[in-house]
Amino acid sequence: MAEPEVRERILAEATRLFAERGFGGASVREIVEAAGVTKPVLYYHYGNKEGLFLETVRHHMDRLGQVMTDAIAGDEPVPVRLQRFLTAYLDWLSAHEHALKLLVACRHTPEGGQPEVDMMSMHRQHGELLAGLLAQGVAQGTIRADLNPQDLVMGLIGMANIFCMARMFGAIPSDADHPQRILDLFLHGAAPR
Repeated sequence: MAEPEVRERILAEATRLFAERGFGGASVREIVEAAGVTKPVLYYHYGNKEGLFLETVRHHMDRLGQVMTDAIAGDEPVPVRLQRFLTAYLDWLSAHEHALKLLVACRHTPEGGQPEVDMMSMHRQHGELLAGLLAQGVAQGTIRADLNPQDLVMGLIGMANIFCMARMFGAIPSDADHPQRILDLFLHGAAPR
């Protein structure tokens, strides 16, 4: 088995077990058995359980960042790119339920010896991507210039995250129309037109 494949298998099983059981509830033994590797292989690649946990979180945040970067690239009008971002973001989170659960767990106070993760730094990087796109929207006249860019980013990501959480916990069914509905609410609000 090639080294990248070994790393991916370890990360996949670590993601699943950390998401299902938490940091304290997932053992190295369970992770290596599920990944079909030995403890020395895991330690070689990740150092220890804490290193594996931190790399697992970074891995998923990096992948999500790449999804965002790819989705907003291009020269189309900002609303088109925002729609593409929302679709890609919701699709990725829906397709990676264990990663979503893991990332949500990192936002809460660490329990069971869980290493602390600086989620805000990672969120800031993602927010800067969207802030740049929204600044283009201001320049194009599709986004109001009098609004705080940081508030806009938090509002958009907040709406998308609530939809994802509601879908994950079965509060609302998965609907291909969600990205458009979020975008419509974001761009036009709830006031009558």
